[in-house]
Amino acid sequence: MRAKGATLAIAIPATFILAGCKDVPLTPSTLDQSALPTVEGFYLLESVNGGPRPATITTRVGFSLEIVDASFGILAPPNFRRSTFYKKTENGDVTSYLKICLGTYLYSGSGLPRFAGNFLLTETTVPNSGCGKEYSGRWDGTRTITIDFDSTTQAVYLK
Repeated sequence: MRAKGATLAIAIPATFILAGCKDVPLTPSTLDQSALPTVEGFYLLESVNGGPRPATITTRVGFSLEIVDASFGILAPPNFRRSTFYKKTENGDVTSYLKICLGTYLYSGSGLPRFAGNFLLTETTVPNSGCGKEYSGRWDGTRTITIDFDSTTQAVYLK
């Protein structure tokens, strides 16, 4: 008797699982949007110009500037926040500082912001802050944002 009950208990759930399957085309309108990765969130700096951090971004006689760490926050559209921790060495004197820039972005993807796409980012100009630049970036659709700050500086951030 026990073996018969065990067989029945296994057969019923399998029947319900198979009955619930059907072939539905995967399109943006049929996807459960809440289950997809989203571009919004905070990303930590992984590399600058393909190298690890800290990354020296400027150097000349008696002076160097390094990016020690950074984060990039894609907030509720259309806002973002970029935070960068720098180490400056000038004639042997070392100082560190944090720069936070806020701005807005335009996103172009496959019709929805949950699919891989491109950014145009514009920082809010704040006098004497170094903020106010415009640059481009890409989201891979999962957890990586690549930002091209200019023609010589590319940063990769991971969620």
